[in-house]
Parts: sequence; structure tokens; C-alpha cells
Amino acid sequence: MSHTVETQKRSIALVTGGGTGVGRAVARALGAAGHTVVISGRRIAVLESAVEALSKETSRHSGGLIFLSTMPVSLCRALQSKR
Repeated sequence: MSHTVETQKRSIALVTGGGTGVGRAVARALGAAGHTVVISGRRIAVLESAVEALSKETSRHSGGLIFLSTMPVSLCRALQSKR
């Protein structure tokens, strides 16, 4: 799931589950489009690896920035239920 917030012509996207699979692909696409992306998930090592790889991929092409944030499972579920 991702949420995008526009701030002074820059978008910041939060992608839950951004360390792997579809979430990582969404984070890659948003970063490639020049957005600042915050990926979150439960496993810090997976997120760190994703940030390293995605940062290399996106900064070369678009200037998009990738950050990480861990979040408890209960918060992930709460966000998903808001869809």
C-alpha cells in the first residue's frame, strides 16, 4: 500500500511492505519518477538492503530519495484497513 503527500511541488510516498515484492516495485517506480519514498516494514535488514539497492537505481535516473522506517505489525494492519 502506498500513500503520497504533495509538499511544495515534491511528493513524499509511504510504501508499506516496501522491502520486497510488489511494495518494492512500487517504491522503485515512485523513486524513478522523482518522488521521495519512505519504505516501511517489519524486518530492518530487508529494508536496509532495499534502500541501498533502490537508492542506487533511482538516484542515477531521477533524483528520487529512498528512506526506511520500521513499523509494528499492528500499525501496518491499521493502515491496510483504512483502504
